[in-house]
Amino acid sequence: MILITRPHKKAQQFVNQLKKKNISSCIDSLFSFSLTTAKINLKLYSDCLIASTQAVNAIREKHSNEIKYLKKCNLYVIGQETAKALVAIKIKNIKKVFQNSDELASHLSSFSSDIKKLCYLSSNVKNTKLIKKLTAHKIVYSRKIVYTVRVKKKFNSQTIHALKNKTIKAVTLYSMYTAHLYISHLTAARVTRQAKMITHVCLSKDIARFMKKKGFKKVLSASKPTEASLIQVILETVN
Repeated sequence: MILITRPHKKAQQFVNQLKKKNISSCIDSLFSFSLTTAKINLKLYSDCLIASTQAVNAIREKHSNEIKYLKKCNLYVIGQETAKALVAIKIKNIKKVFQNSDELASHLSSFSSDIKKLCYLSSNVKNTKLIKKLTAHKIVYSRKIVYTVRVKKKFNSQTIHALKNKTIKAVTLYSMYTAHLYISHLTAARVTRQAKMITHVCLSKDIARFMKKKGFKKVLSASKPTEASLIQVILETVN
């Protein structure tokens, strides 16, 4: 069985994809999202950084009056899913789509003189790595929180039972934030030793490196930060 740790809606979609491959799975979402109603004024910005589909959802559902201004910005986007979500609300002025924050920061550093006023649509949880890189490259930006991450306090009892009884064969980890939460929950449930015998499939090499540093031996990473690549690794793992 594969344990999926991402927020429930996306996790359920992933369950359905795995089911088509005859792979059984279970969900224990480590956090959820809620959209904020804090005021933003995208009219003030020439450029906008959007790093998640949740930020797009926030614009669509809580700040739809800002879409007309967003259409006039140069958009820098992380992830193909985020780009598709923007196109779905008829926003197509995407300057470039990046696979990860490293690519984005590197690109922006080369064109920082072209960026006048950059708005970063974010959650309440800081992407520390991205912020450090933006600061290091002297890119001036304004971070606007448009959605909130709500952390789950502990694993479901079913998850703990499955970990103890070794019925979970692999765990998917989609972000560094999820990896930190996951390890914290393992410690609280006193199942770290059992979990270290499980294969951990990570969306990026950075997450995989982090897990290895924490003493997890069976760690794999997707060749690309996409769900299709993640599924391919899972297929190779379970077969």
